[in-house]
Amino acid sequence: MKRALVLGGGVAGIAAAFGLRDRGYAVRLLEAHSWLGGRAFSPPAKGDGARPDNGPHVMLGCYEHMRALLRRLGTEAEFGAGEGLCLEYQSVGGPRLRLELAAMSPNLALPLALLKFPAFSLWEKLKICLGLPATYLAGKNRSLERWLQRYRQGTQIRAYLWDPLCRAIMNAEASQVDAGVFFKTLRRAFGGSAADAAIWLPRKPWSELIGEPAFDVLSAAGVEVSLGRRVAALQFEDGQLSGIDLAGGDSLRLESGEIVFSALPWHVLARLIPGGLPAAAIASSAILSVYCQTAERQGIPASPLLVLVDGEPFHFFCRRVAAPLGEFALLAAGAESLRGKSVDAICAIARDQLQRYFPDLPADADIKMQVLREDRATMIVAPGDERHRPPPGLLEGFTNFYLCGDWTATGLPSTLESAAESATRAIADLR
Repeated sequence: MKRALVLGGGVAGIAAAFGLRDRGYAVRLLEAHSWLGGRAFSPPAKGDGARPDNGPHVMLGCYEHMRALLRRLGTEAEFGAGEGLCLEYQSVGGPRLRLELAAMSPNLALPLALLKFPAFSLWEKLKICLGLPATYLAGKNRSLERWLQRYRQGTQIRAYLWDPLCRAIMNAEASQVDAGVFFKTLRRAFGGSAADAAIWLPRKPWSELIGEPAFDVLSAAGVEVSLGRRVAALQFEDGQLSGIDLAGGDSLRLESGEIVFSALPWHVLARLIPGGLPAAAIASSAILSVYCQTAERQGIPASPLLVLVDGEPFHFFCRRVAAPLGEFALLAAGAESLRGKSVDAICAIARDQLQRYFPDLPADADIKMQVLREDRATMIVAPGDERHRPPPGLLEGFTNFYLCGDWTATGLPSTLESAAESATRAIADLR
C-alpha cells in the first residue's frame, strides 16, 4: 500500500489525512501537542467555569471545505446559523443597532440594508454606495487603509462597517492588510446566496467540534494518529525528504515512494526547510480572549455576537449559541495594546470596558475571568505578502514533500476555510 505521513494535526492536517486515506494511502499523522485541532482547540476550564476556546472562532455559510470536514466529523449540526448576515452593534452610550440582510443575494441586499442603517447620514450612505463598486478595483499590493482614504470612507463608516469586517476577517488593522485579499474574501462571502453570508456560531467548545471527534473518526478510517510527536528536523537528499527527526531523539526514515504532507505553521516549517521559506517574512497577529462567567443578568446583552463600536482594546462581544446569559467572551483582534500586561491588568481593562459599553451591569458584579492569548493566531497578509505564500501542493524543488495550511496561497487570509481548502488543493496536486 502507498504510504503517507502528515505533519501537524490542525484543520489542514486532519483534512489532508482524510483525503490521503480516501486515495488509498496508509496514513500516519504526527501532532506535537496532546490534542488535535491546532489553534481551534479548547483548554480545560478553570474550576467550575465553562470550557473556553483558544479564541472564539466563527464561520460563514460559504465555508464549503470546512463544512465538508465538519460533516465528516459528524459535527456540522452543532452550529447555529441564520438565513443571512446579521450584525449587531453597541456603542458607548448609544442604542444597539442591527444590520440585517434580507433573504436575497447579498449583492443586492447589502446596499439596501446599508441605506436603511441609522448610524449613517445620507452623505455617508452615498459614499458607501459609490465605494462598493470600487471594491472590485482594489488590486493587490495596496493597503486597505489607502483604499479607504482614496474613496473617502470616513470615521463613522469605518467604525461600523470596514474596521469590524477587517478585524473579523484579517485579524489586523486596515493599515496592515492587503486590500485585494480583503475584498476577495468579502466577495466570496457576499457573492453567492444569502445563506453563504450567514455567520455560523458554535454550540460547543471547538475541541468537541474538531479535535476530539477527529481522533476517533480518523482512527476508525485507518489513520494512525500519534500525539506528542514534535518534528525537530527534516532530512533532505537529492530533492527528496528522506528522514524526520522527532523531539526526544527518535527518527523516521522514509521508504521509497512514501510522501509527506506538511500542515505545520509557516514559522515552524521555515526553520526546518533548507534555505528557509519566503513565508518566513510574513508577520503574525495575536488573538486575546477574556472569558467571563457571572450569575448577574442585569445589563448583559442576550446577543450571541456584538461589534463593540470603536472598542479598544476589545472589539467583539460573543458567546456560544444557547450558552447561559452570564457566559460570554470579549475578543481583542491583534491585541498589540495588551502585549506584556499581566492577567490582573487585562481583567481590570476588560471589566472597565464592560462597564462603559453596558452601564446597567452592576459595578460590583462578581465576574470570573479567564484570559487566553494566542500570539501567532493568524498571519498578517500585508501588501505584497501574497508573493511569499507558496501554493498548496508539491513544494517546488522536491518530489515527495507537499504543503498545506491556512498560510499557503489559497487567496484567503488565515481562516478555518483556508486551512481546509488548502488540504483539498494539495490532495488534487498528488503526482
